[in-house]
Amino acid sequence: MLLLPKTIWVTSFLVVAVALLAFAWTQRVTIKTLVQAQLNQQALPPAKDFAEITQKQPGTLPLGDEVPELPSRQLANNQIDETEEINLAVPFAPQAPHANWDQPYQDACEEATIIMVERYLRGVPLSLDDMDAEILKMVSWQTEHYGFFKDSNTAETVRLAEAFYPHLTVSAHYEVTADDIVAALAQGTPVVVLVDGRKLGNPYYTQPGPDKHTLVIKGIADGNFITNDPGTRQGADFVYPIDTVMQAMTDYDGQTAGTHTKSMILISTRS
Repeated sequence: MLLLPKTIWVTSFLVVAVALLAFAWTQRVTIKTLVQAQLNQQALPPAKDFAEITQKQPGTLPLGDEVPELPSRQLANNQIDETEEINLAVPFAPQAPHANWDQPYQDACEEATIIMVERYLRGVPLSLDDMDAEILKMVSWQTEHYGFFKDSNTAETVRLAEAFYPHLTVSAHYEVTADDIVAALAQGTPVVVLVDGRKLGNPYYTQPGPDKHTLVIKGIADGNFITNDPGTRQGADFVYPIDTVMQAMTDYDGQTAGTHTKSMILISTRS
């Protein structure tokens, strides 16, 4: 057997070591994000389902009531209470349930967020097969009634949710603040937001990320929003810093022009 000189082995080892260090350096932000996300997820507050919240909190929305105007919760220096902890038990499945990112799944984030919230309000689970079948039905329904399904703006997403699920009452709110989002969460209401996904810095996205995307904000803990992000199979209980989400929020253009403001969608059940 041919033995390589010791110097060649040492040189080879150093080359590999330098390459690994260089890769780690270039990926340092991604690695930090992954580690922080894992640490945050380990410390999440217990999730509460809709029935539990409405039974224990007399001020929350009972079944059948429309979403009211949210009271102001502005605190000193326009800061929310970062010690507050909320985690709603919104079921999760990604918008590509079986890892097929071809159409219509690639642009099915609006549909996926509506489906997750609807299941939360009814208190029923959501399997991968359930999400797949419901997305296909929703896309087919939109194509038939609207002639499109991709990239619905806030108003179009509200229209879809109420038309496809007649038992829901859905409202759009514009120029919202982080405080408005926390107020809704405190009422047991998940918040659907439209975002520029490129600004979220999610390491699981195919980079640079989707320019038009939607999330379900389902809680708050340690200065972070707890979300269900349908854009990745790792999106259950995915935590983002509050400032990151707020900076990414935008009512993007759909079939018609969006407002390009920070908006949120609130969904409840109607009698």
